[in-house]
Amino acid sequence: MKIAVLGAGYAGVSVLENLVATLPDLSVLSVDVFDKSRSFGPGVAYQEDAETNLLNRPLKLMYLSRRNDFRDWLVQIGAREAAADEDGFLQRALFGRFLQNRFDELCGAVRAAGGRIRIIGTEVEAIAPSRRPDALYQLSWDSSGSDYDMVYLCLGTNLEADPYGLNGTPGYFRSPYPAARLQALQHLRVGILGCRLTAYDVALGVNGRQMLMTSRRAGLPKAVTAYRPVTLRHLTADGLTALRDGCEDGRVSLSAVMDLFESEMQHQGVDVSFAELLRGVDSADNDLVSSILAETNMLIPQLWASLSDRAKATFLRHFHRLWSNMRVPISRTNADRIADLQASGALSHRSGLRDVTFRNGCYRMAFADGTVEVDAVINATGLQRGLDEANPLIRSLLEQGFAERDATGGIKVQLKDCRVTTRDGRPSPGLFALGQLTCGTFYMVNNIDVIHHQARIATRSALSPAVPLRSVG
Repeated sequence: MKIAVLGAGYAGVSVLENLVATLPDLSVLSVDVFDKSRSFGPGVAYQEDAETNLLNRPLKLMYLSRRNDFRDWLVQIGAREAAADEDGFLQRALFGRFLQNRFDELCGAVRAAGGRIRIIGTEVEAIAPSRRPDALYQLSWDSSGSDYDMVYLCLGTNLEADPYGLNGTPGYFRSPYPAARLQALQHLRVGILGCRLTAYDVALGVNGRQMLMTSRRAGLPKAVTAYRPVTLRHLTADGLTALRDGCEDGRVSLSAVMDLFESEMQHQGVDVSFAELLRGVDSADNDLVSSILAETNMLIPQLWASLSDRAKATFLRHFHRLWSNMRVPISRTNADRIADLQASGALSHRSGLRDVTFRNGCYRMAFADGTVEVDAVINATGLQRGLDEANPLIRSLLEQGFAERDATGGIKVQLKDCRVTTRDGRPSPGLFALGQLTCGTFYMVNNIDVIHHQARIATRSALSPAVPLRSVG
């Protein structure tokens, strides 16, 4: 059984973890793992970077294969102080080291059992039908190639938005990471596009004296101190089933989904309405709101799948950024650091950004009430939901008909097992996608609960009977 795993971040390691856990005989396993960053385990999200880059989930909610495996590893390496605070928001790079350690262990387990695993520090450039009767796909990279029975696309995406067409101008940083390199800008006037988690990483990475954080309309993200257990009453699989049963075609309206969230917030005793939360109104208990929303991670893909295409388009146009701003809080530690920068006058925030242009050696950021000039602009608006068709592998997938664009983002996949949907609407045999490429089907794919689940169903559906949708135990 020859398998290719394209991408070695959290999703790629999760696939390898599930392959090792599912196959009774690892000696039959032959795996090639590709990653052009050569960061096998951490990927981009958890790479070595600025110490101020913190996880946006506490220790107790960070895991790979089971609850507390990250904390157990911290104890094992002697980091007992970090392991002792289950509500602590640790450095992202520390979780990356855990993933790298686990990746190395999994590779060792495969080899010790007589299996074969290759680590290839490049990216696959093309995919084609295999000419061999015992394989499905032929992958090509550099001047090499090989045939595979299964391919797992764990690519993530490097398609950062460029909302003002600034790419290529001097002093413009299209990608904000690694944030540690931005400290070289601390003596300049710096404009930051965006105001969410990534923008906070940028501001803390620059640590400058004249920084302006900007957005078109969204406010600053909410800070969370501690997540606490919440039992949902309305935002459940049964609640969604009841909604579907009340619709003739099984498609629920966007307003009905909003009402479901509203009912849950009222039941939990949240002091403001869900509509107000979306608009950025603060609750007196933001920790409660964040805890409720965190519990919906495994329901969101099913809710999203229940909406009509028109409802999805409406949500993306009017509510997506508001939801993301509310749904992805930051740690209290970094919120306090940002507050200190604001209090000192080193950082300011303005919404209502209309345009950014480059002229005569500086950038002009236009607002309704005037223009602000800066020396450098850092894009922290986040990743696009579309496809990076400059990527040769993505082009190859589409041209060969192995994949089809999803109008709401990424490529079309099957919700039940992450199989990629072909151009003619059939599930591809042995071709799976996880993470950002699946945002059109799963909507929220930037949390480890969903990616953990995707790895589980994508591997086990190919190797064993289907596994029902559920969160990690």
